[in-house]
Amino acid sequence: MIAPPGIGLALGTNMQPGVARRRQRSKDRPMEVVTSLGPARLRVSGRSDTGRRRKRNEDFLFLRPKLGLFLVADGVAGRNAGKMASQLAAFSMNKFFEATRQGHWPDQGLPVSGQSASEPQERLDSAIRKANRDVYAAATTHPEHRNMSTTLVATYLDGAAGMLHIGHVGDSRAYAVRAGAIEQLTRDHTLRNKARAALPGCTAEQLAQIPGSVLTGALGVAEQVQVDLRSIAVMPGDIYLLCSDGLTKMVEDRRILDALLLRDAPGDMCDLLISLANGAGGRDNTTVAALRFDPV
Repeated sequence: MIAPPGIGLALGTNMQPGVARRRQRSKDRPMEVVTSLGPARLRVSGRSDTGRRRKRNEDFLFLRPKLGLFLVADGVAGRNAGKMASQLAAFSMNKFFEATRQGHWPDQGLPVSGQSASEPQERLDSAIRKANRDVYAAATTHPEHRNMSTTLVATYLDGAAGMLHIGHVGDSRAYAVRAGAIEQLTRDHTLRNKARAALPGCTAEQLAQIPGSVLTGALGVAEQVQVDLRSIAVMPGDIYLLCSDGLTKMVEDRRILDALLLRDAPGDMCDLLISLANGAGGRDNTTVAALRFDPV
């Protein structure tokens, strides 16, 4: 059994490695950063809940303000050891970021995605690819972990540059709220979206026949993985949300926006989003992390 040590400490919880509790919680964490418009104060918090239908929570929430690293991972349903996959991905990324704090990291044969990547983007991309290799290695060498995999959405905050870098694989999402409007920053790696891109002439009725939950990307499925990257110049007043599909399959974007605007503290935002998902049926584990940039 691979037990990634110390993950719970990054959340401010007492969770022990390998023990899946019903809910993970983190306190609001203030952090001073610089944005494109000057100084700002970041507050961040997160929640993870089993929901009403599942017996165990295979999501994982990981927040490391000192590293600027925030992520949500969702152990894929129907796979063995989904919880282990999501934990291992988080532990691997944390280890990579700890080892590269000085801005240098060894060449691990991990080419960046086929996008033009800045150095911070490359760091995030390499960390996600290293996490994929670690999950894949565990899944292929330990029978009890065979076929395990996980989705992932991660952000790396470059506070000095005022940039938020986003990387994702699978259908866990990142959203931005700015000037009262919400924008989905990631595109789900699903069979339906792949068909939509490849066959632009497909009608809505034809697309509806393709299962929307079938993933075309996840960590641990293959030795190589395609990582989608995006970077945003942070502005005071921005709110960013990371979430597993336990939220987005139960709660519409407009209600997510309302919840984020209704509450001031990130922890209260997360509590409300969890309540909305469970109130709508809570069919899956739900994990959310909210980052709020307040003007100073």
